[in-house]
Amino acid sequence: MTLPPEEVISAKSGRDFLAMHRQNAVCAACHNTMDPIGLALENYDAIGAWRDTDHGQTIDASGNLPDGTKFTGRAELEATLAKDPRLRTCLTKSLMTFSLGRAMRDDVDASYIDAVARGTGAAIVGMRDLLMGVVASDAFRMRRGEP
Repeated sequence: MTLPPEEVISAKSGRDFLAMHRQNAVCAACHNTMDPIGLALENYDAIGAWRDTDHGQTIDASGNLPDGTKFTGRAELEATLAKDPRLRTCLTKSLMTFSLGRAMRDDVDASYIDAVARGTGAAIVGMRDLLMGVVASDAFRMRRGEP
């Protein structure tokens, strides 16, 4: 393993570090999309404690989604994502992928995903509700390992 270049090690903040990291075209391919979203969580340190500064610099927790929607901080990111009607289905599909240990196939698994995402039909569905829906689903209860 090689150490990062000196200018990356001496970055003044996490935001600066990520900006330098994205200068590598191989890294930028993914990080240009992920970093602007993740910066909303910059006030939290590695163990989840709140902080207002990073290496003596005031934290800038502003970011944007790939569609250009801007936000500042976790609460605005959360509110922005919560407005998107695709969120519940996307999150359900991801939870099922991890829970079942296999990729979800739209042609086979769409009905399971839809049923869990709809849940009880309540307007507000929390993570606990989605997790309970996943483990109660036939797809989870009758899963078998893939060869």
